[in-house]
Amino acid sequence: MKTGMKNELSKRDIASLLDPQGLLKRVLTVAVKAVRGGSGSLMLLNPNTGSLDIEASVGLNPKARRTKLRIGEGVTGWVASTGLPLRLNDVHADRRYVPLDSRVQSEIAVPIQVKGQVVGILNIDSTRVQAFTEEDEKTLLRLAEDASSWISLAWEINQLRVKGDQLGTLVDMGQVIISEDDQAGVLERITRDACKLMKARMSSLMLLDESGQELLLKAGMEPRLLM
Repeated sequence: MKTGMKNELSKRDIASLLDPQGLLKRVLTVAVKAVRGGSGSLMLLNPNTGSLDIEASVGLNPKARRTKLRIGEGVTGWVASTGLPLRLNDVHADRRYVPLDSRVQSEIAVPIQVKGQVVGILNIDSTRVQAFTEEDEKTLLRLAEDASSWISLAWEINQLRVKGDQLGTLVDMGQVIISEDDQAGVLERITRDACKLMKARMSSLMLLDESGQELLLKAGMEPRLLM
């Protein structure tokens, strides 16, 4: 079973690793099919907000797709806080369930972990009571384990790509400093490239005056100029 699931993912071209969003959608689609679910979501932990954000979904209604749950909230929040899987044969009989779709009767959620830390949740729903078995839970856990490797690799590739872009920007800035004769042009180019490097909406470059007591604005980039 495990080998089969790996093959399901490995059939995709390696280029899919350059599209993390597409990779997550693929993982979820395979998971829903594997346990015969009706809908599902793949949520990742947002380190900035502490919430679980839906990054990929299958068959969810608009309200459910917009949902953001805190750690410990709902079925997925409970799984994120404990690192344990949870299978509900009747969601309405469990106080942890947060109703988002009246059609859902059963739910199963498992953690996705990278280096021992929960980074996301694989969650599958069904309109049938007692839709998921213990074997389905094991299947989903194995798939989540495989998915964590793919997700981790995709993140590493994306980080390398970002670092490559940053290095390229720094090289361009160095070439401008060497080749540009006009100081104002150099400062403007450095400011623009720095803004791009940091993915900022605004930037400015200030230099000390001759007395060394006052900063003077020499170049700046406004949001409308960065479009």
